[in-house]
Amino acid sequence: MSEEISPRTTNVLFGHAAAEQALLGAYKNGRIAHAWLIGGPPGIGKATLSYRFARFVLAHRDPATPDVQNANSLAVDANHPVARRMAAQGQPDFFVLERVVNEQTGKLYTQIRVEDVRKLVAFFGATAREGGWRVAIVDAVDDLAREGANALLKVLEEPPQRALLLLVSHSPGRELPTIRSRCRRLLLRPLQEGDVRSALALATERDADDTELAQAAAGADALVEAAVRPADWIMASIAGAIGLKPTLAAIERGMTVALANKECLVCAGGLFMRRAAATGARVLPVDSEHNAIFQALCSGPREGVRRIVLTASGGPFRTWSMDQIRVATPQQALKHPNWLMGPKVTIDSATLMNKGLELIEAHHLFALPSSRIGVLVHPQSVIHGMVEYIDGSVVAQLGAPDMRIPIAHCLAWPERLDGPAPRLDLAKVAQLTFEEPDLTRFPALGLARQAMETGGAATTVLNAADEIAVAEFIAGRIPLLGIPALVAETLSAAAGRGLLKEPDTIEAALAVDHESRDLARSLLPEIAAKAS
Repeated sequence: MSEEISPRTTNVLFGHAAAEQALLGAYKNGRIAHAWLIGGPPGIGKATLSYRFARFVLAHRDPATPDVQNANSLAVDANHPVARRMAAQGQPDFFVLERVVNEQTGKLYTQIRVEDVRKLVAFFGATAREGGWRVAIVDAVDDLAREGANALLKVLEEPPQRALLLLVSHSPGRELPTIRSRCRRLLLRPLQEGDVRSALALATERDADDTELAQAAAGADALVEAAVRPADWIMASIAGAIGLKPTLAAIERGMTVALANKECLVCAGGLFMRRAAATGARVLPVDSEHNAIFQALCSGPREGVRRIVLTASGGPFRTWSMDQIRVATPQQALKHPNWLMGPKVTIDSATLMNKGLELIEAHHLFALPSSRIGVLVHPQSVIHGMVEYIDGSVVAQLGAPDMRIPIAHCLAWPERLDGPAPRLDLAKVAQLTFEEPDLTRFPALGLARQAMETGGAATTVLNAADEIAVAEFIAGRIPLLGIPALVAETLSAAAGRGLLKEPDTIEAALAVDHESRDLARSLLPEIAAKAS
């Protein structure tokens, strides 16, 4: 079992280099404010930064020393006496004000009481035991009872010499103006995805999946709460299966949902479209290919449609041989020739899994069987989708490869919006070429179509296994062709375990997703061994 990871014990900070340098610079210059209000959303590292700064100040009490002047961060070695004592909660001249346990109930008090603040006042009234600084952290000032806030204000108004007070605040704008005005404010921004992944990897000793990322960044319940707030139009663009619940919540309210999350339809497409029909919710496709089909379908009645065709750029490896693809690196796979996208979608485009997922989406969005949905490789990415009608007419939607075009279409539908996207210059493009996809070099597309035709939860398993496989490829633990290999093995194993029954609730879909991820992880050593 790993050691507890907490702000008190960790010596690692993610994503707040600028804030760290602001604190370090102020201390080096000898102009450190006696009180800092460190604000930002919950769970992004405010307390970790506060402990890090406190540890540094108490370990280096004289800012003029070379150790401080030559420092490039606030890091203190974990074996330093100050670091060890703070971890053991035995550091003199250091005080933490936070909610305490009610001895009668065994639970934390809902607020920081005034009697707890008085202990802080007494702490600053005493002489420093080791000379130098006395440092206190209030975690969090939002928890202060009104009387406690007033008692804290007295400390801020008459700060002792060489006293440092670090106030952690989740909502600094709501604090008493008299408290805010007596502090130097330092606002931390939400963590970027890479920082969240790194922080979770430290805490869990493994890579984080998308569900854990969302829960760490905001909380799954917060996503549902945001989705059902009053609005005429909502875009569902949360990547991964974590987007299922909030998107369905919006559909249950009968809202207009611009859908940019593939997993909603890939993992529970039947359920989503049934609930949309029952509640009167309108689903507008944001993906460029599905948006193109949506526009082209306006040219004739549905009964006149023979088939639809999704186009694919072919990705960065379209012209590569099988031998070259076998040794492709993540850096090469992330260089898409036409589109600027996130790493997961870009890797899926390189394997054509992205187009496979779009096949499944189109099946649900337009209620068409696999036999009436085609895929055509079109390297220029100018034609995004086509509808063939029974009279032989083919209606295509063309445009520059810019996601602002389908987003603008969904925003203004059924009207049009004069947006900022570049205009298509066909003379400059000069030629449009097409080719059939090669399922030998890109087996992921065939796997997706097979899963769609199998039905049930096969597409849910496919998506979960692909997310695990892509993360492993990016981390360098399996080759590019290990992605479809792991997906195929997971689908086969899931069928043997009876996991392919169609989910009839979001909870059932998420359960299949979770089991499939665990199954895929268990198969990774076998896939890695075959590739070595």
